[in-house]
Amino acid sequence: MFIGSILALKPKRLLKRSGIVFAAALLTGAAASEPGYPESFRNWAHLHSGVLLEGSPAFERFGGLHEIYGNAIAMRDYPKGQYSNGSVFVFDLHNVAIAKGSIEPTTRRQVDVMIKQGSAWKFFEFKGDSRSERSVTVAQGERECAACHDKAPRDHVFHDPVP
Repeated sequence: MFIGSILALKPKRLLKRSGIVFAAALLTGAAASEPGYPESFRNWAHLHSGVLLEGSPAFERFGGLHEIYGNAIAMRDYPKGQYSNGSVFVFDLHNVAIAKGSIEPTTRRQVDVMIKQGSAWKFFEFKGDSRSERSVTVAQGERECAACHDKAPRDHVFHDPVP
């Protein structure tokens, strides 16, 4: 009943505020294995920015400027480092242009998403600016993304909270 009430509300308004509709859709089971694109993630809490340049071992796959966002559920749990069902993190990756001492984002490479469902994390990836074309499905994410995130010190999350 509670989930139905949430979903009956205006999704864009709720997503802007907390990302709870996205998490609620996961709980209904309708899209649990392959959730949709988290439309308003750039309105969520911004956790981290970084640049990976040539010379980084991760450059081929993740080279460029990345920004990481967390929904309200993830942010509530972020200080303790153990995340509740419905936590969502987004890794937004752009190519960069380097010129005259500056690094500027250009085209979007991908949007990676990790979602906590029950006791497991699900991972998937959208290509470029597409909100439907995926380059990593949940099944691939369970093999490829989780293999790396299993090494993270805080429930599959690499970054500690910034004071």
